[in-house]
Amino acid sequence: MKGKNSPKLPDDTDSLDSLREFYKRERTRKVRIDSPIKQFNRFLEENEYEIEDIGAKQAAEFAAYLRGEGLAEHTVSTYYSQLTVFVSWYQSRGVFDYNPFDIATDDRVEFNLPDTVKRHVELDDLRSYIKTIRDPSLLTFVVLLLKTGIRLAEAYNLDLRDINLDHPLSSSMPDVRAEIYGDSDVIYIDSTIEADEYNGETRERANKKNSTRILPIDSELKNTLVWYIAQIPPSPSPANPLFRQSRHNMGQRTSYTAHRNRFNRWAEEHGLRDRENKLNVSPHWCRHWFTTQLRQRIDNENNEIKIGTVKGFVKTLRGDTDDDVIDIYTHNWGDNSWIKSVYQNNIPSLFTGISEGHYERMHPDQ
Repeated sequence: MKGKNSPKLPDDTDSLDSLREFYKRERTRKVRIDSPIKQFNRFLEENEYEIEDIGAKQAAEFAAYLRGEGLAEHTVSTYYSQLTVFVSWYQSRGVFDYNPFDIATDDRVEFNLPDTVKRHVELDDLRSYIKTIRDPSLLTFVVLLLKTGIRLAEAYNLDLRDINLDHPLSSSMPDVRAEIYGDSDVIYIDSTIEADEYNGETRERANKKNSTRILPIDSELKNTLVWYIAQIPPSPSPANPLFRQSRHNMGQRTSYTAHRNRFNRWAEEHGLRDRENKLNVSPHWCRHWFTTQLRQRIDNENNEIKIGTVKGFVKTLRGDTDDDVIDIYTHNWGDNSWIKSVYQNNIPSLFTGISEGHYERMHPDQ
C-alpha cells in the first residue's frame, strides 16, 4: 500500500524508458542508469523479449550479451549492478514481483574483476568484527562463508546430511549422504539442487550447475559447527536444514533473503557496506576474501601443490570449474592427503586474538 505522499508510479510500466525517467527524477541521489537501460533495450529487441519474459536465465544471458558487445568486465559488472538496484527499487514499489538480476548474480553470473577492486579488510579488523556477533546462526554463517568460499545459495541449501564431522555429536545427526560416508570433517556441495523440491523440501534458490564438490574443513569451522548444531531447535522439515529459524517458524530453514540481510546489516554496522557502494562487503565478497587468502598463503615454491597450480587448486575449492580437475582436488583424498593439508595449513584463523569472543568461551581449553 502506498503512503499519502508516495509519488505516482508511471502508468506505462512496460516501457523501460518511462521507468528510467521516473527513477532518475524520484531518486534523491544522482543515479547513472541511461547506459545500462540503453544496452538492455537493445538486448530485448535483438532477442524479441518483453519485460515480462525476463527471468534469471535471461538476466544471465544479458551479462553474456554485454561481453559479446566487447565491453570491459568492469563495465559489465557496473551495468549489471546498476540494473539490479534499479529493479530492486521498483520491486519495493510493487512494479516487479522479483529481481531476476539479483537471482542471476547469486546462481549463474560471476564477474572476473581484478583483485585490486575488491574491498580490502585487514585480518585483525575482520576478527574484531566477528567478535561482535551475538547471534549463533549468523556467527556460524559468516565463519562458514569465509572458511569455505561457498556461494550464498550453497550455504542456504546445506542440510545436516551434507556435513560429516569426526565428533561424538555426529551420532545425534542424520546419517551422512553416501558421497561423504568415508570422509571425515568435510562438507558436500550438491550442484544438482534446483529451486524445486529436494530432499523432501522445496528450495528458494538453486545451486550453481557443474560445481558439485567435497570440501575439507579446519578445526575452527568444525568446532563452530559442533557448537551451533548442538543448540539448534528440532526441525519439522525432513531435510533437516543446517540453518534454521529459532523464533518464528521455529526449526524451519532460514530463508535465503534473511541470510543475506543479516549479513549485510552486520557489515553496515562496521562501516563495511553502504547501499550505493559496489565494493561492499557482502556474502559474495567472502568468496573473494577466501580466494585472496589462500592464493597468498599457499607456498608453491615448497611444492605444497603436488598436482596443478595454486590458482587451479583454489578455483576448484570455490567450484569455479566443471572440468576433471575438480575431482582431483575435492574428491580423490584417499591417496592424496596433501590436498586436505594444504587447505587446513593455509586457511587463516578467524578467532585468534579474540579474548572475549564466542569461540574462547565455547572452547576455553583450546
